Amino acid sequence: MVATSGSTLLPQNATNAYLTELLPHTTLLTPNLPEALLLAQLCGKDFGTVENLSRDKRYELAKFLSKKVQWVLIKGGHPPVEINGDKVVLDILVNSNGQSKEFISEFSHSKNTHGTGCTLACMLLLTS
Repeated sequence: MVATSGSTLLPQNATNAYLTELLPHTTLLTPNLPEALLLAQLCGKDFGTVENLSRDKRYELAKFLSKKVQWVLIKGGHPPVEINGDKVVLDILVNSNGQSKEFISEFSHSKNTHGTGCTLACMLLLTS
């Protein structure tokens, strides 16, 4: 829905269909932070900007979206979050029952991030 560059990849009417026709049938949603923010905004809740998403706000966002689908895995590489003085990538997995798990990895400055959310989601599905 939203590229790393911030460009919207779907027209508004397709986004609305995504929310009303596809999302209710989704088992695992894997948005990047810009997509998660857009989905929340379209569902009536504004969490601010990517740059202002603290660790706690990211959890709030994931929990909000998990009310719409069974599992939400928010990819956190846009931008890193600081934990214990280190800049890290924080991916958050939350389910509709309130269970959650963090995936923390070293942050690397790179423009080659396409597909990272899908890769982690596939790994989770294969190991569960």
